[in-house]
Amino acid sequence: MQELKNIVRDPILIECRRLGPFQSRAKDDGVVLDLMIHDLDIVLNLVGSRAHRISAWGAAVSSEVEDVANVQLWFANGCLATITASRATQEKIRTLAVTQREEYVLLNYTDQDIRIYRQGSSEHRLGRGELRYKQEALIERIFCA
Repeated sequence: MQELKNIVRDPILIECRRLGPFQSRAKDDGVVLDLMIHDLDIVLNLVGSRAHRISAWGAAVSSEVEDVANVQLWFANGCLATITASRATQEKIRTLAVTQREEYVLLNYTDQDIRIYRQGSSEHRLGRGELRYKQEALIERIFCA
């Protein structure tokens, strides 16, 4: 998270997903308090602006409290954040993606790595114009060893 804070400067769109199968240990608390609360804290820290509009939806699937939830936050600085949490998904997914003007940043909590996708702009011709090479994107990978 410390490295992500160094990379994210002016987010346009943030997408958080904490999905996984139902765990009986968490049947008393809803998915918002169990999982989503972490992403809410992270998003507020990254955006650094006040939310001026919120939309939320949730549903009980395997318990008497919400097991799936989705929240959209619109911030005064123009950033939009979509946060989804689920205890009804069979695959465990923990990701946070940030779109900025010059790059797309993808954090995978499970693998503990960050990938930064930047648009490339170089083009090369080899030989008699028969072969061309064009770099369309550059990917940087930051990971814990």
